[in-house]
Amino acid sequence: MESIKDKLIIRYAERVIERARNNPEKVVMNANSIKDKQFLWSIASMLGSIKKYKDPSKTDRALEAIDLGSIYENAEKLEKEAQSKPDGNELAYQDFLVRSLLHYFKNSFFKWVNAPECPQCHQNGENLIRKGILDPPSPNPHEISSIEDYFCKDCQIRVTFPRYNDCVKLLETRSGRCGEWVNCFLLILCAVLGEETFVRYVWNKEDHVWCEYYSNALKRWVHLDPCEAAFDEPSIYCENWGKKMSWCFGFGETYIIDLSAKYITKPDKQINKKNFVSSLENVNRFIFFLNQKLLLQYFQEKIDCKPISDDEKMQELYHSIILIHNKELKSLRQRLAPTSSENVLKGRQSGSSEWVKARGEDGA
Repeated sequence: MESIKDKLIIRYAERVIERARNNPEKVVMNANSIKDKQFLWSIASMLGSIKKYKDPSKTDRALEAIDLGSIYENAEKLEKEAQSKPDGNELAYQDFLVRSLLHYFKNSFFKWVNAPECPQCHQNGENLIRKGILDPPSPNPHEISSIEDYFCKDCQIRVTFPRYNDCVKLLETRSGRCGEWVNCFLLILCAVLGEETFVRYVWNKEDHVWCEYYSNALKRWVHLDPCEAAFDEPSIYCENWGKKMSWCFGFGETYIIDLSAKYITKPDKQINKKNFVSSLENVNRFIFFLNQKLLLQYFQEKIDCKPISDDEKMQELYHSIILIHNKELKSLRQRLAPTSSENVLKGRQSGSSEWVKARGEDGA
């Protein structure tokens, strides 16, 4: 027997999916400037990017590449330590597993690259002169975005640093900067947590990326930065690094969301969003349009094909997507107090001091 609450949920979910089905093929907006079109295209280009991290052939490769035993062992240790504390802990095993994976990835698996190592003398300091950027090869099976070109003065040879976007290739190279770190970490995160876990890629206009996962225990999205092994520290960028930012977007399977209010936690660190677009309303409309497509696609691929009743499908749609999305939008509007980053070392820890200072991320 359905309760009144269940009936309301089902009817609401039906209206949401019907609206998504009636979504126009193209969004109509006044994006006439080149600046606006470029910005909206940068958002659209990342639509559906999270799917590659859940490809079974890729997650199998990830599980083969990591030391699962040590990750599980440390997760159990963290869980026992939390349980022994008198004040208890909100986290569940899933969260301790993520914390363990962060520690393993930063300290045992991946390596930061300021400059590539010369294959002959194995040095990567003053012996290298940066010459410029080379175009990626064709064909380009490992999705190289660019190739940094160096010259080793000591060995008199060219040294190159390909910037791989192929997350499976990164399981082999195990090195790079923030883009490579997040790309590889997301693949391993999906492999360890399983296909049903929601994860997303977070893109910042000011040249940084990180990620999040949906914690079943905390019932919210949790910030992760593998470069810093940071767990649930959304204020780290503004209040610790001193980074100024304009836009931050989260790209997931079920929706895209403007996370600027979550990560830009100090007014003096907010770069005017209109420096990059003429109309904020155009961006909001475009995100809404893309989210209708994502919602319908997810429903068709993951929910509608299940051998359950139509009402049960609507219930699942509501609880797994609509409710989570609506709650997050509400929390962003309220700008909830950020998690403290007092226990985090001041300034960015990954990268050379010169590079960090040049990016305005040294906490000064």
